Amino acid sequence: LQNILKLFYFPLLLTVIDPKDIKINYMDLVKIAIIYLVFISVPTILGLEFNSYTQGKTGSVGWFNSGNEISAILSILTPFLIYYLFTKHNIFNKLFLIILMGYTYFIIGSKIIIISLIVSLIFNIVLYFKNNKVDKHKLIIYLGVFLLLIFMGVILIPKTNFSHNLIIHLIYLGINSFQDIFSYNFINR
Repeated sequence: LQNILKLFYFPLLLTVIDPKDIKINYMDLVKIAIIYLVFISVPTILGLEFNSYTQGKTGSVGWFNSGNEISAILSILTPFLIYYLFTKHNIFNKLFLIILMGYTYFIIGSKIIIISLIVSLIFNIVLYFKNNKVDKHKLIIYLGVFLLLIFMGVILIPKTNFSHNLIIHLIYLGINSFQDIFSYNFINR
């Protein structure tokens, strides 16, 4: 079953593409990303998922085969998902997508997808403020939402597979504290 699912990565991508007109816009990529997110989160919620790792680290890849492959695919699609969140669409669709992304990205257990999420967020925030004039009232609302997300992240991230795997990786590298990362001995290895 695992090998059959692996065969359908590419056909899954083709489900949102019209064969007569192979022009892909960002909404097609958003739909593809949502399909991937659903095929990771739903099996995990139902307890039917495959594990990302065999030893030590934890994570879920839904019905896919490799955490690294899925992380790479979703990392490529993440900027399009973030861009979708900054466009004018239904607020309930956006809220559903934020919850689905947050849940899925942190259960995979990969560091790359989180880095992609952070870089995509920063890039899209800069683009949004560059292209749109924002009055003080909206700026205060955006700042409040941003601070709420940071607060929720500080509370929830230590409970995720991502955090667990990061700690295991730091122990493997012999890093005992955050300051060790920036020490001369660590950089000079």
